[in-house]
Amino acid sequence: MKTKTQLPPKMHLSNGRYYFVHRNKWHPLGRDLASSLETYAKLIRQNSGASNSNLETHVKKYLKIVEGTLAIQTFKNYKYCAKNFLKVFQQFFSLTEIKPKNLNAWREKFGDDGKKPSWNLHHSFLSGFFKKAVGLGWDDLEMNPMAAISKFKVESRTRLITNDELDRIYRHSTGIMRAAIMIADQIGQRVADIRLLEKKDISDEGIFVAQRKSGGKRKVLIKMTPELREAIEAAKQLCPLESSEYLFHHTQTLRKKDAGPGRPYGASTWCGYWTDACEKAGVEDAHFHDIRARVATTKDKEGGSAKELLGHAYQQTTDIYLRGFEVKEVEPVRRKMPKSEG
Repeated sequence: MKTKTQLPPKMHLSNGRYYFVHRNKWHPLGRDLASSLETYAKLIRQNSGASNSNLETHVKKYLKIVEGTLAIQTFKNYKYCAKNFLKVFQQFFSLTEIKPKNLNAWREKFGDDGKKPSWNLHHSFLSGFFKKAVGLGWDDLEMNPMAAISKFKVESRTRLITNDELDRIYRHSTGIMRAAIMIADQIGQRVADIRLLEKKDISDEGIFVAQRKSGGKRKVLIKMTPELREAIEAAKQLCPLESSEYLFHHTQTLRKKDAGPGRPYGASTWCGYWTDACEKAGVEDAHFHDIRARVATTKDKEGGSAKELLGHAYQQTTDIYLRGFEVKEVEPVRRKMPKSEG
């Protein structure tokens, strides 16, 4: 019988059982040497040429399959989730080793860290990934381990930024963020649609928005007003490079490669500007996206169509953004009681 030193690389014998050791994780092979070597060879064949394990290979294949079928932002979110998944489960060698208890432990960590919405995003990615893995027989996976793992129930956001709060945030913002706030507080579009607003979509007629979340399928033309034109001109003065296709753009070369003048602001930079202004203004629990709810609520209160302005297909979606807390007086249907006989 072969001794421990005669075993193939990464194969070890401990307490009468053979193991394959990968990234400090001991994967059981069996107690019989012959069958253990057979299982070992199968694992090696599966993972030949893979930089980490089969997981990375399968994740790349899945992303390639769904690319083009998802909205641009959704696909970016999936790539982010995939990166986190590979980082957390890098010690696993095969999909069959990832059990519901492992995924549930990761879920609980999101909950403990106060990142329940983030887990729900990861849940969508993982559910689709493992469902595809089962269907295509990757690693001979027969059961979707995500089937028993649920999303977190997240309460609908009811925050409504007041005029005073937004004025304070505005006063403590950078010039660029001030212009962005003024535009957002009039057109009520999503953060990405404002951050990546292109000059070609701005005309005397108005601002044309092909919403990125819908993959450009949802389009809306917001009519130009003097107040909106003033905010746009302020943005152009702060971001004066005519060569840039974006309204909001960098004017200096950054340290990173390919980050020269004219590039749009990244999401993290944009969020940093907003967060810094909120902290200086002493306003807590405020998101830039809350301005969208503020605009929807104002438009609805004025009797206009918040649904059309926000570019939603269904009124139920728009209702999520409405923050009406006052009691509305309504007239009942007037009907007299019929006279009874006898």
